[in-house]
Amino acid sequence: MDLQARPVPGSDAGPWLKGTRALHDVWAHLFGRQEASYRARKGVTTDANGIFFVRIAASRVPKTVAITNDPSRGRRRDVGEVRAVVESEHVFPLVRGEGVSAFKASPDPEYRILVPQRGMHGDPDLPSDAPRTHRFLARFEDILESRSSYKRFQLRTGAPYWSLWSTGEYTFSPYKVAWRELGGRKFAAAYMGHYADSILGRKIMVPDHKLYFVPCSSRDEAAYLTGFLNAPVVAGAVSAYAAQLSLGASVVEYLLVPSYDESLREHVELAETASSITESGGDATPGQLEELDGVVCALLGISDDIRRAVHDEAKDPVIKNAEGMGGS
Repeated sequence: MDLQARPVPGSDAGPWLKGTRALHDVWAHLFGRQEASYRARKGVTTDANGIFFVRIAASRVPKTVAITNDPSRGRRRDVGEVRAVVESEHVFPLVRGEGVSAFKASPDPEYRILVPQRGMHGDPDLPSDAPRTHRFLARFEDILESRSSYKRFQLRTGAPYWSLWSTGEYTFSPYKVAWRELGGRKFAAAYMGHYADSILGRKIMVPDHKLYFVPCSSRDEAAYLTGFLNAPVVAGAVSAYAAQLSLGASVVEYLLVPSYDESLREHVELAETASSITESGGDATPGQLEELDGVVCALLGISDDIRRAVHDEAKDPVIKNAEGMGGS
C-alpha cells in the first residue's frame, strides 16, 4: 500500500491528509484556495449553562412558560435552582452535540435554552419588554457579570450582563446545517429547521457552543448543503483530517463548496435527495449515498475513473483502516 501525506490543498500549513494517489486526486478537487461560499458560525456560548439550560412546563399565563434551571449543568457551585415563569419568546429547543447525526438534528429531550437577545448582545430593553425573563436573570446578576466571555468581549461595550456570546442574527436563521466541533474520526452534517415542541410550539432550533453551523437563506439551500457535506466523498475527506483539529469553520473554509443555485439541476437533485433522507429519519440507503456521491463528483469534475478507484480502495481493509484515511 502506497500512502502519501500532503497538507490540505490550498492551505499553507493546514492539517495533513494521508491517503493513496487516487484519494489525493479526489482531494485536489474538493479542497482549494478561494473565497469561501459559506461562513460557519459557532453555537451559543452561555458560560453559565446552569442558568440558561432550563427544564420547562406549561404555564397558565398567556405567552409564557414555566422554567427551572439546573445548576448541575454548569461549573459554578454558587448557582442556585430557581423556578420562574418567563416569556416563551426567549425559550428555544436546544441542540447539543449528541443530537447531531448525518442529515438530522434532534433537540435535547430534557433541556431548552433561554436566549434573551436576537443580536450580538443582550436586549437592552429586556426589563420593559420581557420583565419576567429579566427578573429571572437578575437573580444571577453577580454570576453573569463574572463570566469570562462577558468580561472579555462584552463588558467594555456596555452590553447588559445577561448577554450571551457567539450569538447573533445568524443564530436565529430558520435553516441551518450543523456539525459537531469535535467530530472524532467521522464527520456528519445535520439539517436544522423548525421543531414542533410539545410546549413551545413550532420554533427555531438553537445550537449550543459545541456545534458549528452555516445559516442558510432557504430550506432548499440548507438541504443542498446537507447533501453536499454528507456525500461520502466529501464526508470522508473531512474525516481524513478530523482527528487532527476541531471541526470548526475550517469545514467550509477548506472545501470548495459551490454556492447554491436553484437553476442548476445538480443542486436541486442534492437538495431533494437530502430532504428525502432527513424526512425519513436520517437513515440514508446505499443507493441514496451513491446518488449524492455521483452528483458531487460531477459538480467538482471528479472523473468516473478516479471515483471508481477510490471506491475499490475503500473495500480494501488495509487501506480502509489506514491512519488518517477517510472512507468514501
